[in-house]
Amino acid sequence: MIFITIDSDTLLPFDVDRVRIDTSNHFRNPWMRAWDWDLIELREAIREAYGVQRAGRKKWELFVRKNGEKKLVVVYEARSEEVFVITGAEGSSL
Repeated sequence: MIFITIDSDTLLPFDVDRVRIDTSNHFRNPWMRAWDWDLIELREAIREAYGVQRAGRKKWELFVRKNGEKKLVVVYEARSEEVFVITGAEGSSL
């Protein structure tokens, strides 16, 4: 398993380029449409996150700068190698 370092204290437990990324309807319909993102841009945003905070056993908050500051809340399931994007927010910073 490859760990991606975002900042000095936090590691993402997955390789963004190797995992499957899925989104909830709650994220896809309002946020991805408003931000005009597709799954390629979403993967790029996760890869280039400037901050990461662990929010639970499997949940992570990713802070990205892509046309403004945004926060993504994701869940990583190691057994299926899948990242599930639960929701997002605009104007959030670390």
